[in-house]
Formats: sequence, C-alpha cells, structure tokens
Amino acid sequence: MLKAVAVWMPILGYSSSFMRRTGYSLIEIIVVISIMAVAITVATPSISKTVERYQVRNLLRSVGHHLGDLRVTSFRESRSISSAEIKTLLQTELADDWVIEVSEETHFSALGYCPGGTLTMTNDSGGDYSFELEPGNCMLGDRI
Repeated sequence: MLKAVAVWMPILGYSSSFMRRTGYSLIEIIVVISIMAVAITVATPSISKTVERYQVRNLLRSVGHHLGDLRVTSFRESRSISSAEIKTLLQTELADDWVIEVSEETHFSALGYCPGGTLTMTNDSGGDYSFELEPGNCMLGDRI
C-alpha cells in the first residue's frame, strides 16, 4: 500500500519539495511592501488636501453663523460693530491654528446693515483663503 501512494503522488504533479514549502519568500515580501509604499506615497497628498478642504468648509460654516449672530446683535442692541470687533470675536471663537483678517470697510451698522468687504483666513500650514462678503448682510453666499 505504501508503494501505491509513492507512485500516485508524482503522477498528479506533487513532489516532496512542494509539500514542504510553506510561507512566502523574502523577495515576495519585499515586492509587496514596495508596492504598498508607492501606493501610500501617491495617495497621501490627495488625502491631506481633502482634509484641509473639509476643515476650510467647516470653518466657513462657523464664520457664517458668527457673522449672522453679529448682525442680529447689532440690530437688537442698536449699536454698530466695527471690523476690529468682528475680527476679535471670530479669532477668539474659532480654531486656534487659523488667523482671520477682516477688511476695514466691513462692519455692521446699528440697523444690521453691512457694506460688504473681504474675509481672509490663513492657517499654519500656509493655506491662504480670501472671500468676498456680500453687501447687505455680510454673508459668504453659496460658498458654505
């Protein structure tokens, strides 16, 4: 019976060296790691840009809400809010790693009217974004 098994295995293409091989060779592992490294290198810049775009969108949404609150406050309290006050409030209420600048002409009158202006946001990694504020309500429009 042992002879039949020994004769039968070579006929099916099995050899003793095939039966002993388990695992992967060093070259196979190096090739797979190299392919993964190239894929990660290619994907990393696009992922970081997507994350920054998402952060800017969220920050703009928050800026829009705060500008709306300032407009309501100026109307409710019947007082003007200067560009320096707008900048101070936005800078203290929003993310620490962003610097927000508001143009001089941007302010809210006692009736809640805003002549428009420019809002500039800069982050620590060098991203610089500038937006025009709509005359009348100082909203960012459809950018949010």
